[in-house]
Amino acid sequence: MGWLPNYNMSEDDNKKEETATIIDFTVVKLQRLIDSYEDAGLYEQADEVYTALSKYQAGDLQIKWQKGMPFVVVDAEGRAKKPTDEDV
Repeated sequence: MGWLPNYNMSEDDNKKEETATIIDFTVVKLQRLIDSYEDAGLYEQADEVYTALSKYQAGDLQIKWQKGMPFVVVDAEGRAKKPTDEDV
């Protein structure tokens, strides 16, 4: 068993908090889409995506992805659905 590394953890090691950064793919992808629309001079489309991004970040709508494109999830009446605990 001499080939196994010796990992001795001190009491201080156990008290350290682990941190993690979670990156929301939807936010990153929508921002890139906004940038690409602006670069192409498609400002109306950029504004629409920006509005969707703002509402998504505020928790006012859900966004689903199909074939690399974002879609706002709507209910039977055509209103944007808010995320629920089941969607997390």
